[in-house]
Amino acid sequence: AESSKTGVFCAIDEDKVIDVDGTKVDLIGHNNTAGSYEVLSHKITPTTVFAMNSYDDSSVFAAGSGSFTLTFDVATPNIDLNSGTQLYLTDDNGIFVPITATASSNNTVWTISHGSAVISNKPTQYYTRTTYNYADGSTYASSGNNVATLTFDVDTPNIPMTAGQWIADSAGVHREISSVVYSNNAGAGPFVHTITMGAGVTLPTSALGADSDNTTLHTYTSVSYNDGGIYAYDSNVNAANFTLTFDRFTPNMQIQIGDYVKDLGGNYIRINNTTNSWDANTKKHVWTFETEANSPNHLLSASTPPANIWRNNTITYNDGGLYTYVAGDNFFTLTFDRDMVSASNINLLVGDGQLI
Repeated sequence: AESSKTGVFCAIDEDKVIDVDGTKVDLIGHNNTAGSYEVLSHKITPTTVFAMNSYDDSSVFAAGSGSFTLTFDVATPNIDLNSGTQLYLTDDNGIFVPITATASSNNTVWTISHGSAVISNKPTQYYTRTTYNYADGSTYASSGNNVATLTFDVDTPNIPMTAGQWIADSAGVHREISSVVYSNNAGAGPFVHTITMGAGVTLPTSALGADSDNTTLHTYTSVSYNDGGIYAYDSNVNAANFTLTFDRFTPNMQIQIGDYVKDLGGNYIRINNTTNSWDANTKKHVWTFETEANSPNHLLSASTPPANIWRNNTITYNDGGLYTYVAGDNFFTLTFDRDMVSASNINLLVGDGQLI
C-alpha cells in the first residue's frame, strides 16, 4: 500500500512473495519488456544502444589482381567507366593506366580490367587522354636522370611543351612534366629549354620519350566519377530533408524508416519517412529522406551525404535504483540501498542513447 493514499505504511520482503506455482513474483518489473513505467519507487526505462552500419549509396568496390569489380544492388546496364572511348585511371603509384569495363550477364557486377597495375581503392576520378606529336627541330639530351634539355639554333622562347603534360620515361611509362624553364643567355644563346621531371624518374638518353615516334606528348583530363546518388540538402523544409538522385533505376535503398544519421553536432537524427520517384523523361530516380532535423539545433551538411547510418537496439533496463529527476536539469539520479562500487556495475554506459 502507498502511505500517501492510505496513511498506512507496509514493508514487503519481495524475495518471499511467490505465486501459486512457487515462482517469485516480479514486483519491480525486472522481467518486463514494455516501455517506460513506474513500479513502487522505481522507474523502468528501455535504453537505446546505437549500432553503426557503414553506408554506401553506390556500388561496392572489391580490388583484385589485374582488375577490380563494382557490384550494384540492381541491374546497371551502363556506367561512366564504360563510355565507349579509351579511359584511364591512376594506380596506387599515381601512374595512368588504360582500362576496359565488362558487365556480368545480369548487369549487376562490372569488372574493370587494368593490367598489371595495382589499384587498391575505388576511383573517384577517371581520365581521358589527348595525344599529339611533338617536333620543334631542337636537339634532345639527357644523362638518363629526371632532367633533359631541348637546344635550339635560334631564340625560341615559346614551345608547346609545358608543365602538367606527360611524356614517356625510359621504360615507356607516362610521367608528368614538373617544369619547363627557358634560358637564352640574354639573347646570345645557347637557346635551351630545360625539362624537369619528378624525383626518381629516368628519362631516355637519346629520344624524347619511348613512344613509337619518340616525340609524343600527352595531356590527361580529369573527370569526376560517381556511380551512385547525388546528395542534396533541402534546407527550405525546416532543415529536415535530404535527397539522393541516381542516374539509374534504384528501387532499393539501405536507409530505412527508423534508421538514424548524425547532424552537424553529432546528434542522432531519426529518418521519419522515405519516398522515391522515377522521372521517365530525365531518367533520374530521386529518393527523399524526411528526418527529424527540424530546428536550428539540428542541421545536416549542405554538401556531404551521411557516411554511416545507425540502427538502434533497445534493451530493457532496470537496476533497482530509486529514480529522481528535477525539471529543467539535464541529468537524473539513481539511488541504491546497497554499494554499487562503480558505474560499471550498472547497465547504463557512456554513449548509450535515451529516446525522449
